[in-house]
Amino acid sequence: MTNIRIETFEPLNEHHYEELEKMLVAFSKEIYGYGQVNIDQFLETHWAVYLAVKGEEVVGFTSFIYNHYFGLKPPTVGNTYLYVKPEYRKSKTSYLLTKQAGYVSIFSELPLETYYASDASRNIGERILKAKGSHMFDAHVYTLEQVREGYKYYTE
Repeated sequence: MTNIRIETFEPLNEHHYEELEKMLVAFSKEIYGYGQVNIDQFLETHWAVYLAVKGEEVVGFTSFIYNHYFGLKPPTVGNTYLYVKPEYRKSKTSYLLTKQAGYVSIFSELPLETYYASDASRNIGERILKAKGSHMFDAHVYTLEQVREGYKYYTE
């Protein structure tokens, strides 16, 4: 796969906006099982969004936030999402978007904080960095029924 470029320092045009929205819905469906997004809120809360483009087609994206956990820790640049359309996952697109995370970290002079939704994405990041980052936290989601059952003793 050649001629994939990472879009930088360009305003998000209407075509890119629509393509990013489609990819966010696909990401939501694939990872969380929902298929929904508030694109305006996504863009408002992110520091930077980079697109991988082949010709005129947007084939992937990666996004970043400036993260200091509301002043509770020193700031990092958080690589929040990296998504590549399934048909481009065996190309160099994931690699290029992962490299972009390093460029953003170096340019901003902030440590890089990454969030992995799969072992495959963790492997790509660690292969590029040639290091394992320090583990900060795990997130677990409990259904409402699990919470009700677990807290039954305290709420009755």
